[in-house]
Amino acid sequence: MLLICFTLFRPGFWLDQLQAPFEARPAAQLVALAETVALGSTLRMRVESQSRTGDDVEKLVRLSMRSGESGAERLARGGLRVARGQDTVVESVRFGSEAAKYGLSAGDRVQSVLVPADRPSRYWFTIPALGLLAVIVLLQRRRQTSQPAPAAG
Repeated sequence: MLLICFTLFRPGFWLDQLQAPFEARPAAQLVALAETVALGSTLRMRVESQSRTGDDVEKLVRLSMRSGESGAERLARGGLRVARGQDTVVESVRFGSEAAKYGLSAGDRVQSVLVPADRPSRYWFTIPALGLLAVIVLLQRRRQTSQPAPAAG
């Protein structure tokens, strides 16, 4: 019953075990992918940065694409300008922007861009859970009708 309840309340868990929710694309495609993202959606990217203590850290950053026509313009509206060369490097971050809020700074390297994977619906996993629940209900109903009534006395 616990497995059934878990599957009904969190069906995406089983799909995440079978297939990753995001695909990693090369960082060189950052501007092109920013252009294809729908307005109001987010663009996810892995960024290699340094902490305040000087340790190398990898961050997962999610920028909202609110407005703009081109990919570079959309990134600039999020407060991020990138230099495209051999590596995709953060050129500047606008003060007070969403990118600054996530702790990005000039010199950070974009490792990859994450795009949603093409996956089946997570709700397909509710069908086996409901089937198993139906089997349990049928077994309990049969058990309820097959037991003799307790003797009075």
